[in-house]
Amino acid sequence: MKKYFTVFILLLIHIPLHSQIISFNGSGSLVKPSISVLSSDNNGIIVEITLSSLEQFLKTENGETYQNLRLLDRFTTMDIGKPQLPCIREFIGSPEFSNYKVTILDSASIILNHYNIYPYQKELNEGETGTFYKDESFYKINKYYPENIIELDMNSLWRDLRVSRLSIFPIMSNPSSRELKIYTRLVVRIDYENPIGTAIVSTRPISEEWDKIYQSAILNYNQLFPTTIKSLSKV
Repeated sequence: MKKYFTVFILLLIHIPLHSQIISFNGSGSLVKPSISVLSSDNNGIIVEITLSSLEQFLKTENGETYQNLRLLDRFTTMDIGKPQLPCIREFIGSPEFSNYKVTILDSASIILNHYNIYPYQKELNEGETGTFYKDESFYKINKYYPENIIELDMNSLWRDLRVSRLSIFPIMSNPSSRELKIYTRLVVRIDYENPIGTAIVSTRPISEEWDKIYQSAILNYNQLFPTTIKSLSKV
């Protein structure tokens, strides 16, 4: 497993609402993470992820200041009371599999210090009230969270395809040491264990409407259905 580490000049750019842009490439704006498929077949997938920037907000609870981090148009971890960290979630087409193996082929990362990450809070329905909760025992643990950089949910059926949800955690927090580890670049191979069949479960043509949906929703759709072999119907 090959890894490399690069020194970056970080730019902290003040914007309204007491937030900052943390830039890894000199950009002054918040840029959506880049994720691309390098290869994909019935045995696995290789993806490349690049982070250019993230946004930081400060929050105070019970006299303690926390950082709340955000990637543009992305998601977060959802373990109540534990650090709320940005993550990337995508759907990929995949065959049935019993398990999977993750290998980091290449990476670049940085370490930031003095980061007390805001804990994820229970989502409240309209009219509900809640109190701030922090898992104090977890914040004393000296290890990075989340533990896994990549997680792949077992697949489900979407009309013509089998899909799996790919979760990527490029930002990890050590709550005890208050270190933040950020992967600004990752090249990851995911191998399916005991794959059965293919991601394609239908023999009918893909309609133009569904082709557009799949294009926007499934990361490796073009590898599953190259343009030269797609059979589009007007239905």
